[in-house]
Amino acid sequence: MSKTYSGEGKWKPTRIAYIAGPISNNPNFKKQFADAQEHLEKQGWIVLNPSLLPPGVKQPQYMKICIAMMEVADMVYFLEGWSESKGACFEWEWCKYHGKYTHFQLADNTGSKFKVELGIKSPSPEWMVKQ
Repeated sequence: MSKTYSGEGKWKPTRIAYIAGPISNNPNFKKQFADAQEHLEKQGWIVLNPSLLPPGVKQPQYMKICIAMMEVADMVYFLEGWSESKGACFEWEWCKYHGKYTHFQLADNTGSKFKVELGIKSPSPEWMVKQ
């Protein structure tokens, strides 16, 4: 967990979340990411939202920026449909490799995107575990 200066001479704990999901070829990505950001902020998270990055940057450059954001995040929040995105699939593999805590947005039977979430700690690769 990160800490933020409160301005009162004290540091307070903060929770930082990164949102992962389909952006390319997704006409609704702005709304999906904004809705997820609002949901996470209501829970007290500081949100790093890659959908707010400026247009015109090449995909490999975006991914370098996204990796930096994931590195400082305490949790990566995967939007529904993430597995259809090459970038989000790369982010999932990165999370698994680094053992990053993750949450997955799942729809419940009422169609709500935010009522059911699955949180897991991604396992480190077996070869990295000390014997």
